[in-house]
Amino acid sequence: MKRIKSLTVQGFRGFNKLQEPIEFHDKLTLISGQNSYGKTSISEALEWLLYGITSKIEDASDNKSEYLGSYRNIHFPEDQTPFVEAVFVMDDGSEVVYRGELQADETIQRYINGQKVDNWTWAIDAINDPRPFILQHALKNLLLTKPSDRYQRFTKLIGEEELADLQDHFISLSTKYDPPREVANFLNSFSGLEEKIKSLPNLEKIFKLYQKSDFDKFFAAIKTECLSRTGKSLVDTDEILAELKNLRGLSVAKYFDQQLVLESFSDEEEKLILDDTNFLINSITDEFSSEYLGLIKLATIQHIIDRAKFLNHGLAELLNKPKECPFCGHPLTENETTKIQHECNRVNEEESKTKNLQARREEINSKLKALRKRFEQGYSRLVAKSDTLLSLDTQDVLQKLEMVFGVENKTHFDTVKNAIEDVRSRKEMLNSSYQITVGCLDDVDDSLVKSTETPEKIKNLADVFVKHISDIDVYKKTMKDHAKTISVASKVLTNILDLQAGTQELSMLIELLERRVMLNKRAVIIGVLGRVKELQKQVKEYVSNKIENTVNVDLTRSVLNWYERIKTEGDPDVHFNGFELPKTKSGAIKSRQIAVNAKSYNKLLPSAVSSLSESKLNALGLSISIANNIKGNSTFGFLVIDDPVQSMDTGHSIQIINIIRSLIDDEGKQVILLSHNAEWIRETRKSCRSINGKYYEIESYTLDGPAIQRGMWAAVDERIAEVKSFLNKPGLKRLDKQKIAEEFRLLYNELAADICKAKTGNLVNPDSLNSIKLRALLIQSDIDSTLTDSIFAAHTSVSNAHHETAYDEPVQTLREYLKFAEQMKLILEETRIKNKTSKKT
Repeated sequence: MKRIKSLTVQGFRGFNKLQEPIEFHDKLTLISGQNSYGKTSISEALEWLLYGITSKIEDASDNKSEYLGSYRNIHFPEDQTPFVEAVFVMDDGSEVVYRGELQADETIQRYINGQKVDNWTWAIDAINDPRPFILQHALKNLLLTKPSDRYQRFTKLIGEEELADLQDHFISLSTKYDPPREVANFLNSFSGLEEKIKSLPNLEKIFKLYQKSDFDKFFAAIKTECLSRTGKSLVDTDEILAELKNLRGLSVAKYFDQQLVLESFSDEEEKLILDDTNFLINSITDEFSSEYLGLIKLATIQHIIDRAKFLNHGLAELLNKPKECPFCGHPLTENETTKIQHECNRVNEEESKTKNLQARREEINSKLKALRKRFEQGYSRLVAKSDTLLSLDTQDVLQKLEMVFGVENKTHFDTVKNAIEDVRSRKEMLNSSYQITVGCLDDVDDSLVKSTETPEKIKNLADVFVKHISDIDVYKKTMKDHAKTISVASKVLTNILDLQAGTQELSMLIELLERRVMLNKRAVIIGVLGRVKELQKQVKEYVSNKIENTVNVDLTRSVLNWYERIKTEGDPDVHFNGFELPKTKSGAIKSRQIAVNAKSYNKLLPSAVSSLSESKLNALGLSISIANNIKGNSTFGFLVIDDPVQSMDTGHSIQIINIIRSLIDDEGKQVILLSHNAEWIRETRKSCRSINGKYYEIESYTLDGPAIQRGMWAAVDERIAEVKSFLNKPGLKRLDKQKIAEEFRLLYNELAADICKAKTGNLVNPDSLNSIKLRALLIQSDIDSTLTDSIFAAHTSVSNAHHETAYDEPVQTLREYLKFAEQMKLILEETRIKNKTSKKT
């Protein structure tokens, strides 16, 4: 988006009631007004529209709460929605209306040409572009802050914020690393293992390797130690593990030869159970029930099927002996034989209609077989899970286990005993529902064989399946509830038995082999974490060098270019001397600091912030913002500059006008300039006289908002004098004539609006006039028709010239146009004198 054409604000910041849109010139617009008259509300309205937040609030960091509710004008009616609307002129010349409405939660709702959108179309492309705003508070915040904050603001300013954030993340990772909960829990799960290895002197070498991240050496040492214990030349790890378990088992069996194990269901087992459950539920659906109940019809026509079989058998015999009854041997007449054949055909036709029902019976029977098989397999897997624990449930085994635990570990024995009782109870409940379900399945199977299908049978099957699934959940939960306590008791038992049998080292080696995959994973994680500090160092060095080059070289060069242009001839030689990332004595870049250097008569000063005057600091801040805003291809072709000469002396203020002119002429920027300094705005208008921009003055501030009045860029006498100067110039060029035409157009518009006001009292915006509107004004103002025609023709000519570069009217014609303007001026003066006389009378 190249230019901004107009801005309309209602209910936002200082604006309360709806006012006329502020129309912007395509090169320079000046807005003058005293402090607190609403100038900043204009720049903030546009900033909020584009970004959904103003930089003042964005930079408030921890103090954002103080700005809550500050967007909405306090006097604006509660039942209305504040909005900011701007018309933008795009690169292709088309116009687009951007509108932002302030929501109750202080967010923005965006609209493009009346259509609601989530984001502006250019938002992603402009993420790293500088914002087209140079604001007084931002200039101060950029320099007058501590070095670390300045570093953060500068990296954001130059588009390297993501690099700085990357460095922050790596510093946090290496110094205050807070691993994910799963990783932390995983690493903590080895704490008990570490203590056990450390307590076994014969495994000291293995413990030292455990503390390092080289898993290959660690595991090789474990295998070597294991083979020395077995006395065999085994290669396969599983074979070594089996041999170690055998050796330990033989030693421990003297004291207790049973296993104390209750494992919870793994993720894979849980998935299998879930699949089984879903299969059971999906099998006994309404559709299946309907299919089953449809077979009831078979019971009512079974006699037809039986009769068909009977008659078909007899018919085969009848074909061999056509005059003898195939069943009793009684002689048959020809009519009786024919009658038997007809009856057989009829019954066969009826029997054929039952084929679909019979096929459906086979299909349902097949589904039930698959259901039974899946059901029985799932049940077997479930109950097998607790078999090892429940094998301890004998009087002899429990007495022996209690003796091994001893009095000091009685709580663990009680835990085991309670778990056995609880698991057995839930298993019996599960088994009971299993047997009932099997019975219902048998009943349904039997009904299919005997054609005794009933609704009750299929309903009973569905009900017992639901009950069985519920019992599965209870059984699983019971297993899960006791798994951890049994695991703790098992470890205590293992330690007791190892101590009694002298197999502590064997148990340790067995555990290391069993957990080899997890130990490898642990080594990888620790290795990665160990390398993070080195990586952080490399990242810090890369980011620092990248930002150093950008700040020390690129930013310093571009800022100095603009700063030199703001300096005055009489300035004492105390000036900004570039940016720098401070370094330590060893030459390393200090972390997250940016120094602003200054020098005085070729001697370095401690800091520009402490050494430069407020006027020069403002000049420096302005130079930084300008340099940053014109780099690269910005999304925006305009630049809003708010009070750039605040706290500046006269000399620097004059230089700023030259900077403004350079931004327009050399950089092609559309500049919107706001200032409280009316005298400086007047000087700017004079210095940019030929631009013929737009000028507004905020005359006062009321409950309704700022009272914004359009002002004349140049007085009528100044424009007439300007035209005469050109006409007296020898060898008038086309570009000079083009300039004269523009002056005539503005002259006619200003004079026509003033004449209308003087004669009718109606206020008219001169900028809104075209040739037709101007003619209408002259007629309403009772201007002589001959003069009206002449002015209309002249205005039509110069208005066209305003849009064309090859304007070449004869000089004599231009002199005639000047006469028309002078006649309009005379009419205006006479009218004003007449009005004054009237008032006195």
